[in-house]
Amino acid sequence: MTPLPEYDPALFEKAMRGVNPATSFYAFDFEVYNRFVLCCFINLRTGDFTYQVAANRIGEELSDLVAVGSVLIGWNSWGFDRYLASACMEGAGDKDVRILANALVDGIVPEDCKHLRLHKGEPFDRRKAWCNHRLRALVADIGLDMDRKTIGGGEIVPAISLKEWERRNGIPVCTSPVDFKKTDLTEDEKNQIIHYCRYDVTATALAVVTDPQGNIPSKALLIEENNADPLAPRMDWSMTDQKLGSIWLRAEKRDPGDWERQKPTVPHLCMPKNPDVVAFFNQPCGNLFEDVVKDGRMKKEGVKLTTEICGLKHILGIGGIHSAERMFVEGDIWNVDAASLYPYIMAVYNLVSRAVPDPDMLWSLIAQRIVFKREKNPKEKSRKKVLVSTYGAMGGAFADLYSPREAISVCVVGQMLFVHLLERLEPYINLVQSNTDGIMFTLKSPSYEERVRTLLSAFEYRSGLIMEIDKYVAAYQHNVNNYVAVTASGKMKCAGAMFKQNHASVQPVDVLVNIANALRRKVDLSGLPLERFARTFKCDKNHVGFVVNGVRMDVREIQCVAVPPRLAQRITALRKDGQHTKVTNLWTYSRLMDDTARDDVDESAYGSIDLKPTGQTELF
Repeated sequence: MTPLPEYDPALFEKAMRGVNPATSFYAFDFEVYNRFVLCCFINLRTGDFTYQVAANRIGEELSDLVAVGSVLIGWNSWGFDRYLASACMEGAGDKDVRILANALVDGIVPEDCKHLRLHKGEPFDRRKAWCNHRLRALVADIGLDMDRKTIGGGEIVPAISLKEWERRNGIPVCTSPVDFKKTDLTEDEKNQIIHYCRYDVTATALAVVTDPQGNIPSKALLIEENNADPLAPRMDWSMTDQKLGSIWLRAEKRDPGDWERQKPTVPHLCMPKNPDVVAFFNQPCGNLFEDVVKDGRMKKEGVKLTTEICGLKHILGIGGIHSAERMFVEGDIWNVDAASLYPYIMAVYNLVSRAVPDPDMLWSLIAQRIVFKREKNPKEKSRKKVLVSTYGAMGGAFADLYSPREAISVCVVGQMLFVHLLERLEPYINLVQSNTDGIMFTLKSPSYEERVRTLLSAFEYRSGLIMEIDKYVAAYQHNVNNYVAVTASGKMKCAGAMFKQNHASVQPVDVLVNIANALRRKVDLSGLPLERFARTFKCDKNHVGFVVNGVRMDVREIQCVAVPPRLAQRITALRKDGQHTKVTNLWTYSRLMDDTARDDVDESAYGSIDLKPTGQTELF
């Protein structure tokens, strides 16, 4: 058996500072086999592990936890475990739970089941499954809180699986020791399944307490503070961040009116001189979008404007301003960012959603966050959650804060302000890149530093924004979304999948090599474990799995490494129509990580032999 990862309750106390100590938090996970239904729990405060076997006992355990207000945290629990937990609480038997689990996974009802009110072979409808509302209000999902994506049918799932999170954080991946289709389980096999489930809940607990964004703690602080007011609308754990933000701001959804015919708000105080930019944004909001067909459906996409600003080609439109040319830069590099750009624009230019009865509440949020951050008060996390979610909710047609003209205006104002700033800095800087909330440049002459700082201060005064300056000694940008820069002390700032893997404390080899090559440093790959060489390859919506050396694998993702030709496996993606296709970005000679030893890895495939060291010190 794979040894359990270590969980230290002290990490929980540190992460959840300020949260009501009387509230219990449990990570939970289900495993469902024929005549064997298992649910494991780990108390995040104490690290104590418990489990229950059989649907009726699981239901009793869950009812007891819900009765005292315990928060249950799972990975992708909204799409699977929450339904099973509700079924157990509502009196479902083991067979019912197994039918429900198979229907959730396959999308087809495998057997007749009166509780599901569906018959064998029919498409499964989640709306007809169990959903205990007492439980729903107390179930959080760390996977969705970290990141999310939408798959076929509109289902929302975490962007990465728990197994992938484990691999990205240097935790050995534990897979199911028993085939889920096996019917008669021995006692030893049941013990192996319990160990496997315990492994997953421990990893889930670690994801909660090590999440750099602090999603669960910030949500807990927000819910507790809001619900302490008896007159406030209730918040619960089933709500999205946008819904929580709308409740905090006491939003009342309103008809946005004929926003497509209205023009966005343009700041006259910082109006740029570029006539193309002014004319592009000074038109009805509807003209800034065009209808396109994607995935068989009509969607609206933002229209783009291409123009030259500060010597570089810029692309503007709904989504922000972008400009970058592939380059490597050394010297005195300035990176100037606007702090909390969109919240400040919303407050300064009164572009808060029309659904908010008191727009000054946004200023209050900003001020509270500044004070709390200075005092190191954990409530700063809850204020940040509201500020971050508010802008996105203004553009969501189903959100209470929906206010499209104001959302578009926020984006337009941000771009107009940065064009205005670039026009004034142009005589003194060599622009490296522009991004939505910042610019990177070098000075044309060291003597211009005082002048540039004066212009930035004047811009802050006129615009109401706060500009933050960081200095780098070397930077490489592949494009506007992928760049890496390093300070004189060696601290790095990385952006984009080429130089940074999200939700990872341990970066894979290809990311390390990309950074080293970009900054022209040395890198040593010896001693790195096999897992660091692996990449994850996923099925797209047209595929059902993979085929390895002729054997079909009904999985949505696989981990592979590059190997010499003599060790390579034949790996293809299997389409729904039975055709085999190439796996995107897979090396020519590849092998499943689980079938590979560390000495079998072909390090040259990761670019290490192509490095061109400049004699500088080792980067890693």
